[in-house]
Amino acid sequence: MSEHTTPETHDAESPRVPVGTLVFGSVVVVLGLLLLGGLLYGFALNPAYVAVGLLVGAGALMIIGGIAAGRRSRR
Repeated sequence: MSEHTTPETHDAESPRVPVGTLVFGSVVVVLGLLLLGGLLYGFALNPAYVAVGLLVGAGALMIIGGIAAGRRSRR
């Protein structure tokens, strides 16, 4: 029997998830937790405050992710 070996290429960097995907996922998870908490524990939040808070948080995460990606690409 012959063994076929394929050259394995190992990148120094691991595959990266786009920052937008992580931010969108975190927004969806936070919204889900707020809805679930409201249903289970009966607290009510002002939807306008929640929307503003999520937008500010998502924007901050996008800026931080962009800065981090820029620093990684320079190395």
